[in-house]
Amino acid sequence: MMSGTRLTTSERALLVVPLLGGIAFGVLPFLLPVDFPRAVGYSGDDPFVARLAGAAAFGYAVALVVGMRDGRWELLRNVVLATLVFNVVSLAACGIEVASARATPIVYAIIAADVVIVSVTGLLLARHGARPEGPRDVAAYVVPLLVLATLTAGTAGARYLTFSLTPAN
Repeated sequence: MMSGTRLTTSERALLVVPLLGGIAFGVLPFLLPVDFPRAVGYSGDDPFVARLAGAAAFGYAVALVVGMRDGRWELLRNVVLATLVFNVVSLAACGIEVASARATPIVYAIIAADVVIVSVTGLLLARHGARPEGPRDVAAYVVPLLVLATLTAGTAGARYLTFSLTPAN
């Protein structure tokens, strides 16, 4: 692993893939949270979730641009790791759509993009490592607080999905 290094020109070029994915799948759901889902075969009945997903995807693109300009792995490590996790979860969501026979062509486009983005981010993490260097730079209470916040958000998200995916009687 090459921790503490700068990205090569080819590694920066590879990051264009998740950058473009973040733009392509982020801007339209964020700006058109009802019309975009309808245009690709979904109801558009949940603009809040569409806008959140769009903001998250586009946010990774913005963070990648900032990190790519500087080129230091230390600044990009967390963004690349978060991009990997986001796209793995996206693959799982797409898998649910495919398994339930509700997938539209956009789902297959997202799957293709996810596979490439997971490959790129996984390659960079394998080359440079995901472990931060140096001493911890946050207070000790922050870690359990983030664990609690993550569990709370995950529980709320699971409850939301359970209720939103349950067919009406």
